[in-house]
Amino acid sequence: MQNGVAVPLQTPVDPLLLGAQPEPAARLRLRPRSELPVFRYHPDPVATGSIQENHALACPCCGRVSGWVYATTPYGLGEQPSDLCPWCIADGSAASRFGSGFVSDLAGEVPGEVADEVNLRTPGFISWQGEQWLTHCGDAAAFLGPVGWEALKDLPDAQASLLEDGCDKEMLALMRKDGDLTAYLFRCLHCGVHLAYADAS
Repeated sequence: MQNGVAVPLQTPVDPLLLGAQPEPAARLRLRPRSELPVFRYHPDPVATGSIQENHALACPCCGRVSGWVYATTPYGLGEQPSDLCPWCIADGSAASRFGSGFVSDLAGEVPGEVADEVNLRTPGFISWQGEQWLTHCGDAAAFLGPVGWEALKDLPDAQASLLEDGCDKEMLALMRKDGDLTAYLFRCLHCGVHLAYADAS
């Protein structure tokens, strides 16, 4: 300060001189998208918005800054952690450590190991009323993302799924990927049929 006026420092102050601790090299490892874990039932969680790039936040499970975080909070008793990394979801360590689950409703009967993989080791997705994970051919289906009429008009099997679920034809044309009425699209891993359900704000 000179004559009562704040003057910027000529050279930046090293944060370590102020007592800040250096980030351990092992804890800061930004990883490319190509290294993200593979999720059988959620093949592209970055495209669906469930996993987001973030170079600042550390995972509360492993403590690492990987460059990727889960975009929402899991389900479970008590306060659930935010900003989990996809690796701690994929290997089940987040579910084990925090009692977390990632899907609010698995619609249909599937073997127990499939239910566990979807609920405990697969990132869920953001929806208006809580996600439903669709099933087909005795297995969980792969989540492809939220869609609107622009995508649905070329998918008669997804349209049929929505109509069977109680939507009327007029509603289909009103659906928007980022709107108040949205369809959530899945594909059967066995027969390839597209499935969808609708959710509204």
